[in-house]
Amino acid sequence: MLSDAKKTLIRKLQNKKHRTEMQKCIIEGEKGVFEAIRSGAQVAFIVLADSYRGAPIPAEHEIEIFDIFDDEAKKLTSTVTFSGILAVVAIPQAKELVRKGPIVYLDGIADPGNLGTIFRTAEWFGITQIVLGPGCSDPYNEKALRASMGSLFRIVPRVGDPALIEILKQDGYTITGLDMQGSDDASLLEGNVVLVVGSESHGISPELETALDNRYTIAGGNETESLNAAIAAAIVFSRLTV
Repeated sequence: MLSDAKKTLIRKLQNKKHRTEMQKCIIEGEKGVFEAIRSGAQVAFIVLADSYRGAPIPAEHEIEIFDIFDDEAKKLTSTVTFSGILAVVAIPQAKELVRKGPIVYLDGIADPGNLGTIFRTAEWFGITQIVLGPGCSDPYNEKALRASMGSLFRIVPRVGDPALIEILKQDGYTITGLDMQGSDDASLLEGNVVLVVGSESHGISPELETALDNRYTIAGGNETESLNAAIAAAIVFSRLTV
């Protein structure tokens, strides 16, 4: 059975402060747990509730597995309908930027569902370099991890600030912001480009506005005021030259 010490650890990891200190996070749900295992993430242990009826954990991975009663499991989870499986996993370490090909800079993407979806979509289109700027959600909270479907263990974000944008400009990168008042010229997405994606509520922050070389707009509009940030990012990702 799951010890009190491990129950305390799980509760602590629901808080960003403790995730940062311990460099661990929680994944809930069969899909997320198995994607983390498949991605080679360091799984500390897995918890299975009485009600879990999913696939067995592959024996070759030699992961510690603990059982728990359903009523106790509900006290440890953040989801309303817990599927019966969760894991405590080490947060992967970010690698240095390669400084070749497109880089995505997320500016103030505060909604964890949007953030996780952006990573999932980026992986689909072969985009591997993503920087989290100020105001972004913690990528390793439960909602972001669920939305990413394992992508956050394969595309590990680097934390950056506007100063990094200036460094990339010096390295020959063109800074292109996703903006309603720009051009839909496809050439703006070619080569070594930093694509800046701001929040749908506030757009690109004033500090980054001054660093932009170009503004790219998704043609359309009609009566719709704007696109969801994750949807807009997906459309542009499909047009980037990887």
